[in-house]
Amino acid sequence: MTEQCPRFQIAFLGAGRVGKTSILRRYLFGTFFEEYLETVEETYSQPYYINGKRQNIDYIDTAGSISFPAMQQIYMSQANAFVLVYAIDDKRSFEEMKNIWEKIKQARNNVLNIPVVIVGNNLDMENNRQIETFDALNWAFGENLGGCFLEVSAKTDQHIKDIFEILLEQLGNTRSEQKGPFRIRSTSLSRKPSDSTDLRQNLKTRKCMFKKSQTTERLNPSDKHFQDSVFDDFKQMTIKRIHQTLRGRKCFPSEDHTSSWFCQTLETSKAGKIVDQKKHLFHGNKNIHADMREKGMQSHLNLAKNSQINVRARFSNIFSGLVRKHFNKRLER
Repeated sequence: MTEQCPRFQIAFLGAGRVGKTSILRRYLFGTFFEEYLETVEETYSQPYYINGKRQNIDYIDTAGSISFPAMQQIYMSQANAFVLVYAIDDKRSFEEMKNIWEKIKQARNNVLNIPVVIVGNNLDMENNRQIETFDALNWAFGENLGGCFLEVSAKTDQHIKDIFEILLEQLGNTRSEQKGPFRIRSTSLSRKPSDSTDLRQNLKTRKCMFKKSQTTERLNPSDKHFQDSVFDDFKQMTIKRIHQTLRGRKCFPSEDHTSSWFCQTLETSKAGKIVDQKKHLFHGNKNIHADMREKGMQSHLNLAKNSQINVRARFSNIFSGLVRKHFNKRLER
């Protein structure tokens, strides 16, 4: 039996330029970038409450152009779950996705126990479609993945959350072996949300500087008919996604508001009303926010990029150091 990783890891696999990174960023950060940057490997950690117990899940964004076959083999042999992505406007990517699935079956025992989702991205490119929905769904049904197939658009945010709901719903469950002819009721096309689901968000906010405020969002389970059609002895879990942010603060008078990193990213409506407070919490410069509204919800990452700051490469390593250094100076005064 394949030895599993100590952390729960979900690998995103597929050809290059199919949108694996875009799907993850849309789900985790609510952002989308047209510019393509080739991924080597990047891991995003997302906390959840699973049956009341906190669990961090690592989403591994892998390289599309596999220049390191040994790394690909590690993903296939050790990951706890898979999201296999192709582009509906790229026939080659669909064939590569199927080849990846064959390699996974060779590397793992009893793949029916492994959570998997097949994702056809670029639904916004319908006019350029090369892979018909029925053809992909028919293949997925033959691989006992009919209930785990979706077509999405990372650009428009269409069905992105459904990927992760279908994926996490498989935790601790076994997919049924589909026998006989193709049946719509045993595919994701028949998936409906449970009527008893409480979708209200639980908000918990702490009023201390730089404390984490936490919002939990319950994942929407499917109805019982779908569960009985796709799984053997389905076991229902309560899964809540944890949204965490840092609370903002007021600027100190001596701060350079035009160049400071500390500004908060906001999402606004056309009228300028704040409709959502997003991930990167910094000083709250009103001039920056006004400029963001004029440019249409531009993210802080873009602002930093315009200032020639490589946030993606440096942010995670030096942010905590900057905060400590800043407050140490304040204490010394």
